[in-house]
Formats: sequence, C-alpha cells, structure tokens
Amino acid sequence: MKDGEKLAIGAAGLSCVVPGLGQIVHGSYVVGGFWMLMTTFFWYSTRSWLAIAVHVLSGASAYSEPLSP
Repeated sequence: MKDGEKLAIGAAGLSCVVPGLGQIVHGSYVVGGFWMLMTTFFWYSTRSWLAIAVHVLSGASAYSEPLSP
C-alpha cells in the first residue's frame, strides 16, 4: 500500500468519526467546514438516517479528494 493511499484511508476514517476532519487533513479547510456544518445541521434538525448518510458522504469525499502537494 502506497503512502498516499494510507493517508486517503486515514482521512476517510477521520471524516467518518468527525465529518470534515479528513478534508482538513488534506488541506481543504472550506470543504471540511462545510461537512462539519452540514452534519451538525442534519443531526439537530432531522435526527434520522440523513445524518448518517452525511457521515458516509463525508468519508467518501475525504477518500476521493486528491492529496495536497
């Protein structure tokens, strides 16, 4: 496994625990903040499967995001 792939997997794991943290690790602070706000909004407004879906989407976004140079 390459170092870049390890970082991508780690970032995805971080985003699944704290949505947006994986994007911040990649250096995308605005996108990370977006995911944090969206997850907070969905948890407090719906308290349903939508919040879980946002968690999963955040992890997928962090995994697929290109690494910062």
